[in-house]
Amino acid sequence: LDIHTGDWDGSEVKGTFDEAVATQCASFSRMYASLPSVPAEFERMRREAAILFWTTIAGPRGMFKRPMMLMSNNWMNKTWSWDHAINSLSLGYRDQDAAWEQFRCMFDFLSPEGMMPDMVSDEQIFWIAVKPPVHGWVFSKLRAMKEFPADRLDAAYAMIGKWTEWWLKYRDFDRNGLAEYLDGCDSGWDNSTAFLGTLPVETPELAAYLSIQMDVLAEIAARLGRNGEAK
Repeated sequence: LDIHTGDWDGSEVKGTFDEAVATQCASFSRMYASLPSVPAEFERMRREAAILFWTTIAGPRGMFKRPMMLMSNNWMNKTWSWDHAINSLSLGYRDQDAAWEQFRCMFDFLSPEGMMPDMVSDEQIFWIAVKPPVHGWVFSKLRAMKEFPADRLDAAYAMIGKWTEWWLKYRDFDRNGLAEYLDGCDSGWDNSTAFLGTLPVETPELAAYLSIQMDVLAEIAARLGRNGEAK
């Protein structure tokens, strides 16, 4: 899918330059305040991290259905389908709404079968690989910071559940109960020697990710009163 959105759309510029500066300063201040506090000697690093976070969040446009944190302002100006989850942890300390938006942003692109794309830009969806199912573990960490309301737990249960089922149904080629990577890029270990031999490959961390993810799904199901599903 390819939507070209680079041309000027003719939008009228409103307000003065000083007003624009004030608006952006206020936006950055909200981001800065949302990050965890640190000892004084690390405050400069915290501010630099806040600047990086703030400048890489792109608003809804093109393929993006909600704010998306890009991986960089340079050539890696996309969102990958595990980085978004890790990024949500950095936002979850004081801003659960922002963390939730980043956590769920890549789930907007789940295929009907439950596959998550490798990465997304505002112009394209890339299905060349997948990324590891770290999402259950990340969501458990977000819940430990502050419990989510029932409607968000329900949405997370559906999204993570569909993603988990995809691994079990479509990435266990020998049907032995252990999911497999088709390529190093699926794992995040892109150039690992684990992928120099015969593919696909069963790796211990993939089994661990899925085990954790199913434990988390069981906990959410119990929290929602779906005890049969939890079991």
